[in-house]
Amino acid sequence: MTSISALENIHTKGLYGNYENKNEEDLLKVSEIKNLLIVQIVQYKNSSITMEEISIDSLILKNEPLNVISNNDTRILWNGPDKNNSINSTYNGITFTVDMINNSPDKVIIFALRSFGESLYHSITDASLEFGYKAL
Repeated sequence: MTSISALENIHTKGLYGNYENKNEEDLLKVSEIKNLLIVQIVQYKNSSITMEEISIDSLILKNEPLNVISNNDTRILWNGPDKNNSINSTYNGITFTVDMINNSPDKVIIFALRSFGESLYHSITDASLEFGYKAL
């Protein structure tokens, strides 16, 4: 079975919006990451295992909310064990999660449910037209 991206017929490479007479390096960049494995881990209240005992792809989970641990192949977004916290937000009625990859230059991955992918994509690209963006 082949996986088909939610943006398969939506995301088209090119320059869009107010990009004329601007350095291409200064434009916002919009791209899609495909074939990404997303796993959700839940720790139940009565669980006898602590997070520090769990290792995924040689990464040891920390019992500290809002942390990201990573290596070259895996990123674990730790949204808040035992504290009911979340770095999720809502935009245009769509719940999403932001993973800050780099802050020089700013680079983020935005996660949303597949069923909202096209709507979120249109919202982001529409808001980016004012500045101009390059779809990669």
